Amino acid sequence: AGFPPFFRGHNHSPALEVAANGDLLYASYTSYGEYEPGVSFIMARLRFGADQWDFPDGFLDFADVNVHAPMLWRDAGRLYFFFGTPRLAGAAPFNWMFSDDHGATWSPVQYPNFSGFAGPNTRQPISSMVKTQDGTFMFASDAVEATSVIWLSRDGMQTWEDPGSRTGGRHTVFCQLEDGSLFAMGGK
Repeated sequence: AGFPPFFRGHNHSPALEVAANGDLLYASYTSYGEYEPGVSFIMARLRFGADQWDFPDGFLDFADVNVHAPMLWRDAGRLYFFFGTPRLAGAAPFNWMFSDDHGATWSPVQYPNFSGFAGPNTRQPISSMVKTQDGTFMFASDAVEATSVIWLSRDGMQTWEDPGSRTGGRHTVFCQLEDGSLFAMGGK
C-alpha cells in the first residue's frame, strides 16, 4: 500500500485534536505488540474543508524505545503532543512537544521539571488535559496498578508537581465543572 516499513498492524491509543486553523489531527502508536521496543507514532491530518485525510506519515520514533500513549491538546493557538516511554528505565513520567503552526513543525521534546517527588507511575499518559479556571495545567497519566495521577503545573509548564493523590481506576479521564470541581471517570 506504500506505507513506510515502520507502519505496523497494531495501531492503538488514538489521539485527536482540532488545530486553531480548523484542521483535525490524528496520532496513534503503531507496533506489532503494545510493549515492544519498536513502537513509534504516526500522524494524519484532515485539512479544514477537505473530505479526505492526508496520507498518514511517521511522526516520532526513539530508536529501540517504546513511545506510547499519545495525547493531543490545544490551548488557544498552541498545540501540544504528550506521550510516555513506559519501558525506558529512569525516564520521566511523561514528555511533550508543542507546535505554534498547527502541527506543521514541533518543538524539541520537553521533559518535566518536578518541584518535589514524582510518585510511582507507569509513564503512560491518558487522553485528558485541563487548564483550570485559575490557569493550572492538569495532566493525567496512569500511576501504578489500578490507579491514575493528575500532574499539576501552576507556572505554565515550567515546573510540575505530584499532588500525592491517586484515582481509583487506570486510564481515568477528567474535566473541570463550572463550579471549579473536577469530574473524573476511571477506565479499568
